[in-house]
Amino acid sequence: EEFVVPDIEEAWEVEAEHRALSRLPMEVSSDLKWFVWNQIWRRLNGRFAAQARSDEERVRSQNRAQEDAERMNIHLRAVEATKTLTKKTLRHIKKQAELIGDTVAASIREQKWLQIARVEALALPGQFEHTLWSNFIVALRSAGMAVFFTCRNTSEGAETHKDYFEMKWVKMVR
Repeated sequence: EEFVVPDIEEAWEVEAEHRALSRLPMEVSSDLKWFVWNQIWRRLNGRFAAQARSDEERVRSQNRAQEDAERMNIHLRAVEATKTLTKKTLRHIKKQAELIGDTVAASIREQKWLQIARVEALALPGQFEHTLWSNFIVALRSAGMAVFFTCRNTSEGAETHKDYFEMKWVKMVR
């Protein structure tokens, strides 16, 4: 079952929403990266399940989506425990990762990867400075490209984009 970020703001969150980060804090970096990575895969596997041509394929994709959700929730809880990023910011990040995952699914179906590189960036969240959010979007698009090429069994393309995702991520961290 997918963990839902509740809407209730705590006192620290009200203050944090008014402090824009220029870089991702080290204490959330790894878990936030794996949160978005698993969210992209969860969304993609959920789409695969919905479009499956056989019961076996649907069940396999549903199971993968569930496993992705479980991993995603572990990382989400770890990020929340740091009290660094607000629930509002985490919901926003989740929506952006879902958009990437949906675009990867459509790109695989259409056999066209370019739309992943052009995924719309959602509005700037209050906790991110513009440059950090722009770099975050580039990193997520790269993650989406890595997932696309992994699904297409193109290891060279997948590795190139995963390496770029990792490089962009490291550059966003304090």
